Amino acid sequence: MTMIYHYTIGSKLTPIMEDGFIRTSPLKPDNGETPVVWLSSNENFELSARKMAFIPSTQQQRLLTVFEMLKMAGGLVRYVFDKEQINAISWAEAQLSIGMSKNKRGLLLKRSRMVGSKPKEWWVVPKSVSLSQAMRVEVCDEVDSNGKFIWKDIEAKNIQRNQQQHIVSMTVDQLQKTVSLDMNKAWRNAN
Repeated sequence: MTMIYHYTIGSKLTPIMEDGFIRTSPLKPDNGETPVVWLSSNENFELSARKMAFIPSTQQQRLLTVFEMLKMAGGLVRYVFDKEQINAISWAEAQLSIGMSKNKRGLLLKRSRMVGSKPKEWWVVPKSVSLSQAMRVEVCDEVDSNGKFIWKDIEAKNIQRNQQQHIVSMTVDQLQKTVSLDMNKAWRNAN
């Protein structure tokens, strides 16, 4: 049994649990592109799962650090799956078959290098994944002195929306309509 993980932030926990499945992305795929659920075999954290933040005072966006996500986004969440049970496909195998353009693949790989992510740990499923297939759901709101994330099991009946979250969820399209958005610049500044 090989464990793989779908990483997200605490502010997304309740909506995902209410949906009962993890949605594919992108929401608006390019012509011929198959949207997928992204997973990782990295058991600590998938660095490419860092989230973008818009800073109203500067009208700029930037990639949050993992520690900012822990503090401002309701912590981190991961859904744990058995790779074989959900028929996950390695990124190495799937990258050409899901219809993602060469330019988009190149940008994805460039951004992964910028944040220290390892594409060899990436897995995809070309359809939404039911939470009934998850072996467990875990949350992290602290990191030990060695930089290892401390993951704790949670039960669905104990999930409550974090009232102190500071992140507003918007799609990139919604944000682009509101402000000048330069995603490439934000990724270039992501150390």
